[in-house]
Order: sequence, then structure tokens, then C-alpha cells
Amino acid sequence: NTLYMCNTTDILLHWQQEEDRARLGEMSEGLEGWWVLDLLVAILFAAHQQLYPGQTITNFSPLHTLSAICNVPLPFLLLAIHAAPEDLVKSDVQNGNLALHNVAQWALQVGDPIVRKSIALTTMMRLYPEADAIHNQNGETPTDIYYRTTNMLAEN
Repeated sequence: NTLYMCNTTDILLHWQQEEDRARLGEMSEGLEGWWVLDLLVAILFAAHQQLYPGQTITNFSPLHTLSAICNVPLPFLLLAIHAAPEDLVKSDVQNGNLALHNVAQWALQVGDPIVRKSIALTTMMRLYPEADAIHNQNGETPTDIYYRTTNMLAEN
């Protein structure tokens, strides 16, 4: 829990510093070699191997791995988007899901704030609006999945 809090705080601080630099017209420090990102990628690499057994490492995407974990801390997901926005357009070879498909199917438990899921979806759609027209191997768009999972929550 302490490691999570330190990393989350460090991510938010780094994000604020990057926004301040952008407002002042200064160059970004970037994320390469930043200890939080390096640690997160190492952990996600191990998680990726558990989530997608048998998938080649060339298909590894921190964003896809994070989006497949329904209770992932939102700052970690936002960090992955910031670090590699090109991963938003990549489909998973196993099921054709974009990261947006994965986030759309995050399960909500009773008392779980829908805000986290909404922020993630809104951020991803703002950066890649065309994603909602992309069907996975089951023929579903992210919106199809969102409504299916939201209706399941309402039925419970």
C-alpha cells in the first residue's frame, strides 16, 4: 500500500510538472528512465505474461496490460497513455480488443465509483475517437461492451 501511494503521488507530481512546462512553452523531460515508469513496466511485463500466456513478448503493451486489470489505479493507466499514446490504436492479438474495449468491460462492484471508469473511457475516447467504431473478434465495439456491462450492474 505504501509503494502504491508513493508511486501514485509521484505520478501526479510528475504530471503536474509536465503540465507546468507545457504552459510555459518549455520542453518536456519525457518519461524515459523515470523510475516510476521503469518499475511499472517491469511489473506489467510480469502481469502481461500471466494475463496472456503464450503470447509473444513483441506484443507487450503496458496500456493493454493495465486496461485488462479492472481495479488498476487510474494514475497508472493515465501514465501508460501518456508514455505510449500509440498503444491506444493497437488491437490485442488474442481477441482483437483495443485497450478501450478492456476498460469498457471493467466490472463495477457495489460501492465502486463509476467515476474511475468514466474518466478512463473519456480520456481514451478524446485521444482516439475513432476507436468506438472498431469491432473486436466478437463483433463488439467499446460502446457495446460498456452498455452490456452497465446493464449487468443494473440487474444485480
